[in-house]
Amino acid sequence: RQYPLAESSLQYKGAENPPVNIQAELQAIKGKLESGAFSTPFHLHSEVVGVWRQCMDKAAQTLLYSLACMLAQIFDELYFKSVYLPLNVTALNLQTPAPSGSKVRVYNAPEHRWWVGTVSEHDPKQNMSLVTQTL
Repeated sequence: RQYPLAESSLQYKGAENPPVNIQAELQAIKGKLESGAFSTPFHLHSEVVGVWRQCMDKAAQTLLYSLACMLAQIFDELYFKSVYLPLNVTALNLQTPAPSGSKVRVYNAPEHRWWVGTVSEHDPKQNMSLVTQTL
């Protein structure tokens, strides 16, 4: 539902043969979702993020990429509020921070990538950990 709004706000007019047809890709994912093809919300998220990754790889520095970034931000916010938090609220409330030196996975929303890092310190007042990326 957000595609036409994002397209309009960017004044995006699609090319005849875009490197990634975002609308067609998202329609295909919607069809899979409606048919029950995804076993978990994470699989749905991974597939949608794959569309954003394609745009980053095939259309960087273009208006198509800007459109994908806008849609990705909307999707990530909605997914986090509507899916991730409700599924994990109990675990998040009871979760103790990973000790320093622990390996953890972190999702980088602007790059649409998961990366592995090591917890280097924890701030109990803000309940946040500093994670250093492992290369």
